[in-house]
Amino acid sequence: MHTVPSRDHIDPHEFRRISREQIETRYDSIWFEKTTITHAAKKTIGGDGDGDGDGAYQGFQVKDDQGRTYEGRKLILATGSRDVFPAIPGYAENWPGHIYQCLACDGFEQRGTPIGILEFNNPMAAHMVGMAMSFDSRVTVFSNGPISTEAPIQQALKLSKALGAKIDDRNITRLVNNGPSHTDGVTVEFETGDPVTLGFLVHRPPTVNRADHLVEQLALETVDPAMGRTRQGKRHVQRNEPVRRLRCRRYHGRDETGRNRNRRGTESRGRCWHANRDREGRGSSGGI
Repeated sequence: MHTVPSRDHIDPHEFRRISREQIETRYDSIWFEKTTITHAAKKTIGGDGDGDGDGAYQGFQVKDDQGRTYEGRKLILATGSRDVFPAIPGYAENWPGHIYQCLACDGFEQRGTPIGILEFNNPMAAHMVGMAMSFDSRVTVFSNGPISTEAPIQQALKLSKALGAKIDDRNITRLVNNGPSHTDGVTVEFETGDPVTLGFLVHRPPTVNRADHLVEQLALETVDPAMGRTRQGKRHVQRNEPVRRLRCRRYHGRDETGRNRNRRGTESRGRCWHANRDREGRGSSGGI
């Protein structure tokens, strides 16, 4: 793990274990079930059994692989995503020890070694090149074949070259893990020519939602990912942000009694409200 204060480099499994232990020991209303959810649906729950009568509400019902059913008013999808590795022999053996997907989390401690950018099929690769250059000037893009001629890709490629990156478009046959240390590094082998040994590679593999079947069953709205397309055209779930903005009236001063006064001299009270808008632009507000 990275970028979590006091938990840098901790194993994610240990982090989850501590979190679960604290939740279970402090809150009697929360429990965990180790199971796999296979079905999810919106449903009217309660009432007389048919969804009518007092006590009925619109909620969700989920079923697991053991046939057990769970119901509730709200459903939180926190299933995470799964990385889809490219079909390059040795990739999995080097992930994540010698292949980093985020240079804000990894790479600084390994500075001073040659760096490779694996594949160049997204304009964001130029951003990775720029970040890698701050660790070492020996940066090479290994495209693993011809680079796309699409305008955004070519513009990013032009920028990468201007930053000083070299381009190697040979087809990759294997990635060799030379050991656990960044000084051991990773060796890239090709169909032709000599291999290249690096401190580490930078690559952000495509991802898929680990519960994509539940997203489809619930007919949730999805959007294209901000950092490029996911595997096989999969999309991300659209987040609803009901509170668009928060506005607060400011006090204009206090009189001798300590009460707040506005510009007209009348007593004013602090008040904040939010404005919500739906897709058609209609607004509604609520006080806080």
